[in-house]
Amino acid sequence: MRVRAKQKGFYPDSLKEPGEVFELTTDRHFSARWMEEVADGEDVAEAEPAADYDGGAGLSAVSVRPGLMRVADLRVMAEEKGLEHEGLNKAELVDLLEPKPDP
Repeated sequence: MRVRAKQKGFYPDSLKEPGEVFELTTDRHFSARWMEEVADGEDVAEAEPAADYDGGAGLSAVSVRPGLMRVADLRVMAEEKGLEHEGLNKAELVDLLEPKPDP
């Protein structure tokens, strides 16, 4: 399945930028939260980021799931957001990028 990133996301081993078109290895990996399907025959050379792209302000759960991202990529994302990340481990970086709501 060919898809386009609506916002920044991570698949399968690289950060995808808004508007980037790529192939999923299985349809089960599709996430409507940050992807949209690209129709067969669609000219992707002129593809624009989705209208609902939020500038990367919100990261999807898929984009920061610890099992899929490398620490280096998490650090880059934290740095892009201006967050202090020195000395944090992988789980702490994920919490920093997607804090859990207070109960």
